Amino acid sequence: MAFEGWFVNVSVRDVTANQARYPFPDGCLRIQKLEMVRSDGTTVPIHRHERHYFSNPTDSSGSSGGDSYIPFYRLLGNFFIYDTATTETVTNGLQMEWAGVPALLSANGDVCHPSFPEIFEELLVIDTVFNAFDAEGQQESGLVRSLLRQRMELEENFERFIESRTISTQEVQPFIVYEDA
Repeated sequence: MAFEGWFVNVSVRDVTANQARYPFPDGCLRIQKLEMVRSDGTTVPIHRHERHYFSNPTDSSGSSGGDSYIPFYRLLGNFFIYDTATTETVTNGLQMEWAGVPALLSANGDVCHPSFPEIFEELLVIDTVFNAFDAEGQQESGLVRSLLRQRMELEENFERFIESRTISTQEVQPFIVYEDA
């Protein structure tokens, strides 16, 4: 979770008529984006707010539904309350981006999360070796210290990889023509 944008899952959920309470997906640690899918297929961000912040807007008829409504949600335990009381069921009416715990790799056919960079798969192997040494009570051996140094180097490389991919900006310097005096 230290690196924003990694291990992000996207899922859709049906909106059920007259239902406001929806559970988070299994393994969800944090909702990053929640969007309403409108009848024409476009998406609108659903903003989080608590009821006591301000009154929930309604259209001129007093209804809080339809494509002109700006929806809100609020958190309640392991659920979220979708403040748009719909009168009809909408298939795939909610789209979520959420950060979760990556799947446990325990069998030969298991694969990493699709967003995990292949160039850092060695980090998983070293972590597995650490767990094996830990299970055998050999955390203080010289080999573990050597692996720890390699692991720290890989973590630093991972951080640099992420920073260069997400933070760095590309600047273009204009060509300056110098005139001879």
